[in-house]
Amino acid sequence: MSLRGVWVYFFIAVAIAYFVIALSVSWHPPVGVYIGFLAFLGVAVPLIRQREGQPFSVQERAFWTGVMALLVLLEIGSIYKGQREHDKAQAKAQKLQLDGFQEIGDGLEAAITQSQNQFDAETKKMGNILTQQNATLTQTMGGVGFPMFRPMPPIDKNDGMWPVLMTTPGKPWEHGHIPTPMETAPLVDVTVDISEILQPDLTNMTVSAEAFESQFLPQHYNLGTITIPQMRTAPFKLGVSKSYRLLITTRRMVFAERIYFDRDEKAIGGWRVSECVSQEYTLYGRNTVTSGEKLKENARTKPHLALWLSVPCIQGSQSELT
Repeated sequence: MSLRGVWVYFFIAVAIAYFVIALSVSWHPPVGVYIGFLAFLGVAVPLIRQREGQPFSVQERAFWTGVMALLVLLEIGSIYKGQREHDKAQAKAQKLQLDGFQEIGDGLEAAITQSQNQFDAETKKMGNILTQQNATLTQTMGGVGFPMFRPMPPIDKNDGMWPVLMTTPGKPWEHGHIPTPMETAPLVDVTVDISEILQPDLTNMTVSAEAFESQFLPQHYNLGTITIPQMRTAPFKLGVSKSYRLLITTRRMVFAERIYFDRDEKAIGGWRVSECVSQEYTLYGRNTVTSGEKLKENARTKPHLALWLSVPCIQGSQSELT
């Protein structure tokens, strides 16, 4: 066999050996080990051959060249395998780190969710307690409404004492309005004190003794508990040609209703009736309540009526609005 053929077969054998080792063996030494062997052989082999005093044959040169080439290829393969293992280890470590962060995030989110659920439960519990307390307080103190008293013409036109119709709520609810529990709660401990509104005689600037006495000794009526809504006859009558102030007291609030009789032949019974209800002051209230608080003004007062009103009307009859 020629020298060229020997080298060709030799390099084919080295290539086959390299691929067999690279594919069948996954383990590899640390980077630099094969280079270390290569350096050792590069020094040791010439020394050994020099000691024996014989030159290298063609076969020996081919063998040692193949061994060195194989070591170089194995070192290159070791470098690439080491890089791939390093990349895999880095990816695995990064995945473990991300999984750890995700676990911590999930734990924090679960803790926040649990805290929020506990807070919502406590808030709902407190809301139920406050609702029960409000319901109990409403039952004890009564509602925030008021009754309204409307004089009605008697059957006998000549009768000067008109019966009075009491209605609740004093201010009708608007169409479509859904009353609240405070609005439908019964009015507790309702009393009415009736006095005449002083109307001096302009000729001699005097008032009647009966009207003056009613300022200090008003007629007192205890109506007890009044449900809402309700309509019934009041336990008193009012005389025409006079003007009256009704002090209406509930356990929660105080109202004043002023009733005027004005002569009008065209009106039913010959008298036109005007009413106006205003809030005097509050006996009890949740939140901020000031003395003389205005509820709502939906009626205009007449000039002579304004002299006796400290706050606007919260409810007035149709005749009062004209």
